[in-house]
Amino acid sequence: MNAKPNLILLLTLALPAVQVGAGSFESALRLADQWKASGQFQRAEREYDLLLQRRDLTASEHRLVLSRRAVLLIETERLDEAEALARRIYEADLRDHGTFSSETASALSLLGVAITRQQRLEEALNHLEQASRIARSLLGPRHLETARINVNLASGYALHGDLRQAERTLVECEEVMSAALGPHHWEVAVVSHDLGYLYLRQGRLDMAESEFLHALTAWRRLLGENSPNFVRTANLLIHVQFSNRRFAPAQLLLTRTLPLAAGLFGPDHPETARALLNQARLDSALGRPVQSAAAVRRAVWILARRVPEARDELLNSIALYRSLLRTSGDKPGVQRLDRWSRRIRRAGLQLNHSTFSSWPCAVEPGEAVRTDGGQFQQQPPGPLRQ
Repeated sequence: MNAKPNLILLLTLALPAVQVGAGSFESALRLADQWKASGQFQRAEREYDLLLQRRDLTASEHRLVLSRRAVLLIETERLDEAEALARRIYEADLRDHGTFSSETASALSLLGVAITRQQRLEEALNHLEQASRIARSLLGPRHLETARINVNLASGYALHGDLRQAERTLVECEEVMSAALGPHHWEVAVVSHDLGYLYLRQGRLDMAESEFLHALTAWRRLLGENSPNFVRTANLLIHVQFSNRRFAPAQLLLTRTLPLAAGLFGPDHPETARALLNQARLDSALGRPVQSAAAVRRAVWILARRVPEARDELLNSIALYRSLLRTSGDKPGVQRLDRWSRRIRRAGLQLNHSTFSSWPCAVEPGEAVRTDGGQFQQQPPGPLRQ
């Protein structure tokens, strides 16, 4: 299972913050952050915009709000806006300080995250490594702000395929953050999630499950289940539990996660597709081939419109669909999927959503899709979210 989007989306939450004093500004900023963490993105954006209209903010406070807003843009996939805003913050920091500072390192880390989401990995890693070097030089290697910046650096390593270096970086970050913030802080939960992802990628399923359970417990306590972070971690935990053939806890968690994913992210979002793939695996294991095929077809349809960033997940979904068709004896369907898999691999990152305008096994937005872990519900037709 390819979990790259989960990794980046969570890591953007761990961006460094400058120190602010107590009072109305801090309270208002905390409120906006809480709206964002709970998936209420429009309300969070309104709160950030109201803060930016205030005339009593210092330059550092103003850039801090801009940084939070840039994270929101990343999470809502407005990536061009996010990169432009992150670059503006970095340049303003550099101009105001006249040289590199810890705030400049934070801004550079944010810029690296924004660029990572646009698949410009070499450029992003350069920014992330430079931010880490600045922070280590100015603050020390085990400072909390350095750890926050290094959490983002780990995403760059992981996306470049250097899982060992990403793991070493995250283990050090977890130690520093746990000591500074406590083991149940939400930033520690971010690191636990991403360590779980790395262990999953390496096939270390017991360690992955332990990290995901720690993160999920924190999300449930801090944010409740109706939050994006809970759904992201739950999707990966369910996958691990399926791999370990622990169907009962996986089914129980999936019953809650699938409707949450559709409600929080929308019916056409990759996170909803991941929940649908988990549903397809469960239905297949329980001998329900028709329901399994419907769920995986819907997931394929969603992911096909999120290439190139969802390319690997799309190929994994096609492989699952292929196995279902082979089991049902649909030889022409298997052959069609084989042709499309070869086409996708040849195209690489040159894919775009128009490639799939004649997708041979896709479903339309109105096809019946299971969204509650049990019954099938009709998805209303609507425009695609590109």
